Amino acid sequence: MQKFDLIREVKELKNQLSYAKNIGFFMGAGCSCALRIPNIVQLTEEVDKSLEGEEKINFDKVKKDLSESNVEDKQVNIEDILNHVRRIREITSEQKDKKYIEINGEKARNLDIKICKHIYDILSKKEGEADFKITKQFLAWFTHAKQGLFKRDFHNKL
Repeated sequence: MQKFDLIREVKELKNQLSYAKNIGFFMGAGCSCALRIPNIVQLTEEVDKSLEGEEKINFDKVKKDLSESNVEDKQVNIEDILNHVRRIREITSEQKDKKYIEINGEKARNLDIKICKHIYDILSKKEGEADFKITKQFLAWFTHAKQGLFKRDFHNKL
């Protein structure tokens, strides 16, 4: 069985990148977690806790409706909820006299706005607390790599 040699792999990567003209990096949804910004599940929970009164009642109705119609047994998240609220807005034409799951169009509109405001507030606060140290190191390394400055041993930062 062949052992993984990190030093050899980093040197090979350094060598390959030194000849590359175009470099791409795929960043996934988990990148925000490294910055201590909430992921979709945490954001859903925080928005849920932040709502009160009629908005909270309607939020719970939407969540319940999605959970009951969920054939994949997937955990309902804030993206699903916002999409559903916006469908309610659309099918009710945002009118008071049209309803879906006992939420009229006007209430759906208000819920949409309130959810988005809470998301903005939560993310703004978390962004202020975010730890950008690793991101800055990556961007510094990438800037130097892009300029072809591998002579200065930046592969150690990988």
